Parts: sequence; structure tokens; C-alpha cells
Amino acid sequence: MKAAVEMEDVHVAFNGRDVVRGVSASLPDRGISVIIGRSGCGKTTLLRVLNRLNEEFPGCRTSGRVELNLGAGPEAVYPAPGVRPRPLPELRRLVGMVFQSPNVFPVSVFHNIAIPLLTVAECPKSELADRVRKALEDVGLWKDVMERLHMPAEHLSGGQQQRLCLARALALDPSILLLDEPTASLDVHATAEVEELLRNLAERYPLIMVSHSLRQALQMGDRLLVMENGMLTHRLEGRASTTERELSGLLGVAPERLL
Repeated sequence: MKAAVEMEDVHVAFNGRDVVRGVSASLPDRGISVIIGRSGCGKTTLLRVLNRLNEEFPGCRTSGRVELNLGAGPEAVYPAPGVRPRPLPELRRLVGMVFQSPNVFPVSVFHNIAIPLLTVAECPKSELADRVRKALEDVGLWKDVMERLHMPAEHLSGGQQQRLCLARALALDPSILLLDEPTASLDVHATAEVEELLRNLAERYPLIMVSHSLRQALQMGDRLLVMENGMLTHRLEGRASTTERELSGLLGVAPERLL
């Protein structure tokens, strides 16, 4: 299996304070890799290394080797002598990201997907309706909204809004999907729906997910990256290969506790 992500000795500091320290990892091009650890251990910062989103914060400095396979083999993400990486807008189109809370645009359901298709992907207007529909079908949302496409997206339920955010990312034809605690703000029913969707998407894309839930990490992750104090301390096989007791012991928390 090819690697989608290669990181070597990655460090991230904000105003001189180390947040990620010496992380090295290789992640394959299919399945779900879950980053887990206590609050403040650097999980989200490590995730944002992959689309350079940390650079939006003043005083951030990233070092180390980061390479992604975005369709044409491994390529460097960060500038280096003799290396000119992709422009940030193109990188962030190919490395889609979904956040903790659904961040729908304050426009209609249709335009939540149409706007990035037109402005980022330069989609021809003649193809727009079909591509919006396909994105909504990919996340199982089309039948729910097909007669409400021009309704404000904020009127959808929380779970539907998060699926809409996934559809928006998928519409841009990404190579990798980043998920920052994508079910943290959802109820139990919506969480189950989104988790099922992510399992299906993992057959087509490499998914890299931050989670605060031991249960979710073990049930969803094909592999687990355990972080502590900014460092990657363990890499474990997920699903049935690791028990909740073993994982909670590594993290120093009680089973079932949210981190």
C-alpha cells in the first residue's frame, strides 16, 4: 500500500513554544488514521501541518519533512531550498478538511457547494447542478435536501450540516481528507450516521482524523497515533487489535472517558 503522508522529525512552535516535537509517521493511502491524546497534546496542530493551516496563526514556525501523495507521487508541502510547493489554495483544495463544529456558509444548501465549485475548482456552469447533486449523493444527503436546495443551510440539523461540509470538501475532488473531531458537536444518532459515512469514504480516500473518544478511535481507526506532550509515543493497530483498556492505560485515563 502506498503512503499518502510521510512526516519526518516535524516540529511546530508558536512564538517559540513547542507544540509538536519531532513527529515522524507514514500513513497509507486508504483507511482511517486516528490521532488521539489528552487535550492540549498537539493533535489538531499536527493535523493542520498537512494543509499548512497553522500558518494562519501569527508566530507559527514549522520544520521537518512533510510529503503528501496528491496523485502524482510524493511531493513536499513546505518550501525548502530548490523546492517550490503547490500554492496554498491548490493544496487546501486537494487536502480537504472538516472541523469540529459544522461551518456551513450563511447561504443556501445548493450554494454551500456551488460557491467553492465555481471559485476554487472553476467548474463550468453547465456542470454545476450535476456536481452539486453528486456531492450530496456521496454523503447520503441528496434525498433529504433535493426539494430544499435553496433553503438556508443553517436550517439543517447538526448531523446534516456536518454531512454538507463533507460534501463541500468532496466536491473539490480531494486526495486526502482531514477531520478534526468531526462528531464532537453532534448527538448520538448524528454521530453514528457520520461515522458510518466516514467508514464508506475510507474505501476511496485516506482519512486522517483527530478524536477525543476512546470508543470512536478504536471502532473507526485502522491505525492509532497516540500523542503526549507534542510527541508521537505509540502507533497501534485499531479496530479489534487494541482494547479500550490498553488504550486508556497508555493515555492514563479511565475507559470511556472523553479526552
